[in-house]
Amino acid sequence: MWETHCKICNRPHIFVYHSNYLRALHGNRLCNACSRRGKTRTPEQCQRISEATKIAMADPIVYSKFKSSYTPENRQKRSTSATQQMRRILKTEVDRTLWECKISNATKAKWKSRTPAEKQKIRLQISKGRKIFQQKMSNSNYKKEHIRKILGSGKITDTKPERQLTAILEVCKFTYKHPFQVEDKVYDFYIPSLNLLIEVDGNYWHGKGLTRKQMIPMQLKHRKNDIFKTKLAKQNGFNILRIWEDAVNMNSVSERISNYV
Repeated sequence: MWETHCKICNRPHIFVYHSNYLRALHGNRLCNACSRRGKTRTPEQCQRISEATKIAMADPIVYSKFKSSYTPENRQKRSTSATQQMRRILKTEVDRTLWECKISNATKAKWKSRTPAEKQKIRLQISKGRKIFQQKMSNSNYKKEHIRKILGSGKITDTKPERQLTAILEVCKFTYKHPFQVEDKVYDFYIPSLNLLIEVDGNYWHGKGLTRKQMIPMQLKHRKNDIFKTKLAKQNGFNILRIWEDAVNMNSVSERISNYV
């Protein structure tokens, strides 16, 4: 359990998942009431709602219904039933991918109009295609070529720290390649004159300042991948420099790169 407090009313907010707690720390840290106040309702509306609530709560029947319906047990039942209902929907009526990405209403309607036999046939085709792709990706040469095509497609967008580092390298007049592929791994930047690979790590995504016990599975996965990429770069004779997101500035980057000159 992790706990934060609202900046305005100091109301405590408890988080079960560490990822949600980290997002709250990087956000405005306001409770729902304070975040809504002054945005969707005017002060006059807030005053009328508070007066109407006091009048309604004065009625014993209304108050007893309100108190009985908002017990922790009822809240847990409602959340559990909603979770189970969504799981049943994902297993039976539609494929999981329809809920994980944006699909048009026409496509959803077409899917629902299909017979169970047609749906099963499509699912088998999709699973077969995934197995074939996994088998192809197990071949290192195919995997390298596949990554090269993705990098050359222009569909990968740069993050904000990468754009900042690009501007710094151009000001310092370094000739660089971005991105750069080594075997089946992709690195952010490569400076040929220094034989230097540069990786820009996000503070949240790579778990800066966190121990392994404090990390969520996603951060552990990125940390494991970082260690492997560092070893791979050294085995292939490259120098490698890792820079945290909040350390991407002119003085820090130029000073650290100058150590490899």
